[in-house]
Amino acid sequence: MEDPALHVDKIEQLGFKNRVWRFTWMGVALLQIELTRGLFGIADDTEQVREELRQNRYHARECYIGSWIDGRHQFLHNRLLDRTSKESDGITADHYNRMGLDCRKCNLRLLTKRQQALNHNLRSDNKTHYRSIRLQNPKNPAPCWTYTYYKYGKGRTRCFSFTEATKLQKLAEAVAFRDGVEAVDDDFRLVKSTPMGYFDLPKTVFGSSYEEEYEDLKRIQRHTKSDQRNNKV
Repeated sequence: MEDPALHVDKIEQLGFKNRVWRFTWMGVALLQIELTRGLFGIADDTEQVREELRQNRYHARECYIGSWIDGRHQFLHNRLLDRTSKESDGITADHYNRMGLDCRKCNLRLLTKRQQALNHNLRSDNKTHYRSIRLQNPKNPAPCWTYTYYKYGKGRTRCFSFTEATKLQKLAEAVAFRDGVEAVDDDFRLVKSTPMGYFDLPKTVFGSSYEEEYEDLKRIQRHTKSDQRNNKV
């Protein structure tokens, strides 16, 4: 199946703040929204999305589709699921495929902060090459693999100390322990279940510079969150 052609069915004449194109993929009508940094956002072609584009100009903020609305930055994915109140109950919109520029309804669901934390790929600073498994004290006489998880509402960390001779054996034990914990975790099963109607999109629809620019935006997001934590009193 060929990728859908970009920049077809131009519909910016409808009064949108951004330049917008319409295309069909897997029989579903979608809108491609031109953002900043050569990136494009994707959303369903619905009246709700069209009204958002008529009222607000969106750009690539951090690694999401954002806009300055009512005196503060807001994200399109939260607005589409009506999560724009300043009073937060800890539940916000989450992207199933972890791509913040993909705001199709089939890619969005409401999750708690803990559930969203479970929906992640391998971190760039993870030297174990296994999700959620970390190497602690690598230069100390007693290094160990660690896995942090929640049980009965509290965070717990399981350590697997190793010597050079048992390094790989203990890593395998850590991975097996992680898999066992996640297998009975209702939140983890919910997060990893595929939403109804979801289908993948080719990355080309997010822009030719997607890989480089999106990674830059994610790095900015990580540094911003780190600075916010360090500046807390």
